[in-house]
Amino acid sequence: MDIGIATFQWADNYGAVLQAWALQHALSKRGHRVEIIDYRLPDPPLLRRWLSATPAGCIRKWQEQWKRRTFESFRRRRLIRTPESYRSVAELARLADRYDMLITGSDQVWNPCWLNQVAGLYEFYTLSFAGARTRRVAYAASYGHAELESMPPEGRAILADALKAFDAISVREASGVEMTADLCGRTDAVHMPDPTVLLDTAEYREFLGNSAYPEPPGLYVYMLHNGEREVAPWVHALSDDYQWPVRWCNLKDTGLRRGREMPAPEKWLQRIRDAAFVVTNSYHCVLFCLQFHTPFAAVPVTGPLAPMNARVLELLDRCGLRDRWVDGSGTLSAARNFDSINWEEADRMRAALRQTAFNYMTALGV
Repeated sequence: MDIGIATFQWADNYGAVLQAWALQHALSKRGHRVEIIDYRLPDPPLLRRWLSATPAGCIRKWQEQWKRRTFESFRRRRLIRTPESYRSVAELARLADRYDMLITGSDQVWNPCWLNQVAGLYEFYTLSFAGARTRRVAYAASYGHAELESMPPEGRAILADALKAFDAISVREASGVEMTADLCGRTDAVHMPDPTVLLDTAEYREFLGNSAYPEPPGLYVYMLHNGEREVAPWVHALSDDYQWPVRWCNLKDTGLRRGREMPAPEKWLQRIRDAAFVVTNSYHCVLFCLQFHTPFAAVPVTGPLAPMNARVLELLDRCGLRDRWVDGSGTLSAARNFDSINWEEADRMRAALRQTAFNYMTALGV
């Protein structure tokens, strides 16, 4: 079967590119010809990409370009993309009948917070360009919200209409099942795991090979949405207690400062695999800690993006690891309790989720 995937492959984000690779890899292993549709956002003018009115602004833009090149290198090496790039709904029309099936997902492909930013994203991630002979499927799509009330009304209206045309819908969060029913009246949506769960630990170890960092294991901190300041006091306290070196990963910092880095996705996975302890508010970072049995503390996102915490909490609850969620005054004591993780229970749950996903694919003929 020829399958096209519509996902956030263009996003310069570890979770986005790794879930795209995992979904493509899992489908290819099942014997399908799989392409990720290379839909890209418009590039800003060249001078605007590199220059700013202040030296500090120039440095930030240079770091942004470094990040872009780092992630684009991963995409070129690891992803099978369409030979052509697409930048508009009109261009996507050329793909109407190229595939037997189009799959949108995973990641927050139905989150209006992202789709409202650029014209054409709603059409792409709801597969509205598909021809009459092409099946439309959502795999582990996420709304990025735990309830409809937190979504903008205009986004709800667009999604409500578009989702009626899908042949099958699965969502990444359990809350998405009820949200889909409330949104468009469909009661056939099912709950599926993130694509990174489709591969077992042995496959990830093969993906990474035998390479490792020369430094001794320590604390690895990966915080999205400027969350570093909140955790810094107790990260340093943990470091002092256990004599762990601290390395910070930040997608806005290329590593010009000592102890900070923005590695390629493979190197990022190696850091998680080899760390003594990980502190993160990233959903995908938590998933990979579970894959590699790396002790971790999951920290809430605060502010307007706090609804994204639902997906992490749901994951921890399913794996019996709610005690890994650290917030409030108990952060340090909870983080110190890092040797109490029941990895066997977490492994059983991940294996069950993986089998559920493969059963779903088989039922769809995928």
